[in-house]
Amino acid sequence: MPLPRRVWPFAPVALSAALLLAACAGSKKCPAGQADCGGGCTDLQTDPLNCGACIQACPTGGACASGACSCPAGTQLCGAACVDVLTSASNCGACGLSCGLGSCSGGSCACAPGATDCGGNPRCVDTQTHLAHCGGCATPCTRSGGICSGGACACGGARPDYCAAADLCTALAVDRLNCGSCAHPCLSTEVCQSGACAACPAPTPDVCGNACTSLQTDPAHCGACAAPCGADRVCQSGSCQCPPAAPTLCGASCVDAQTDAENCGACGHACAPGQLCQGGVCCTPEGLVCGSSCCAGGSACCAGACPVEHDNGAGQKFYDCNPRDTWTATTAMEAAVAWDAAGASTFVGCASCLGWQTTSACGVWCYAGSLLPGYVNVVPSLSCQCPTMASPLWH
Repeated sequence: MPLPRRVWPFAPVALSAALLLAACAGSKKCPAGQADCGGGCTDLQTDPLNCGACIQACPTGGACASGACSCPAGTQLCGAACVDVLTSASNCGACGLSCGLGSCSGGSCACAPGATDCGGNPRCVDTQTHLAHCGGCATPCTRSGGICSGGACACGGARPDYCAAADLCTALAVDRLNCGSCAHPCLSTEVCQSGACAACPAPTPDVCGNACTSLQTDPAHCGACAAPCGADRVCQSGSCQCPPAAPTLCGASCVDAQTDAENCGACGHACAPGQLCQGGVCCTPEGLVCGSSCCAGGSACCAGACPVEHDNGAGQKFYDCNPRDTWTATTAMEAAVAWDAAGASTFVGCASCLGWQTTSACGVWCYAGSLLPGYVNVVPSLSCQCPTMASPLWH
């Protein structure tokens, strides 16, 4: 008898994702009756990949009509697919019922030659190898670690030895509880090697599984067996810690707060676009970092502090370690170079003043010892002229 056509509600996760995408919609103008789903226009009423909302896909084999998913007639929803339970070997007669070693016809399993119908899930099994039906449907293999071979419980593979008292298959060569012989345990500080107990030597005195390790330093067993550290952590003194190269834990990641632009100086402190993290300070690539400051300019820090910014009186800035309003021959040279780096020093007839000659102009900066310390005169002439009281101040 044909199965009814079914319509079902969507999962909340898919709906939430669709709402998020819908909130971002509007970047593309679509024809009437269509919606923008990730840059492509589609009809939410009929699109099985975007049914009723963007990125809300119908199950495999399903159809979308009027914005709702449904399975075709003769099929029903099993997991994430529309299936015919009359013929599906994985969903025979009902969702999730497997035929195993058989096929499905009319909603019933037909076992393949050599397989037996044991009425379970799966229905058809090989009683020569199946643990739950070993030798017959009602004879499970209960031996711990055992296998079903030739319709009988046996030991084999990685567990070739049998301990009858415990009804256990094991490997006497490496089993710490049955080392060399059944019911012969090793001490808590020993491992089983080639059927003999052996003490764990320093610096790996601890035992995890059947291996010697150190709970103080092993990132796979840090502080306790099977207690791994994260991929970017190291184990120190039995505790998972960030490595020296990235010593700061921000969220779940170890970072170097001295260089990490997303966590510069502190977790969550991100540098602005175009800035780098230098010494834990956000600064432009060409900037100078002194202590905890990104300096406005300069080439060297002044005892850990930023260089002092000066005005050369001709419209340019320069930076040095001299206090503001200190006029020296050295700072006069810096002021002149900031005005025109290609100029050259020239003699002028005013004491304690520096003349700076270019191909088209001359500047004169006077410093301590002159009649007008701190004054500058720049003229568009090849003839240098000493400053006057009307000249601009520098520094």
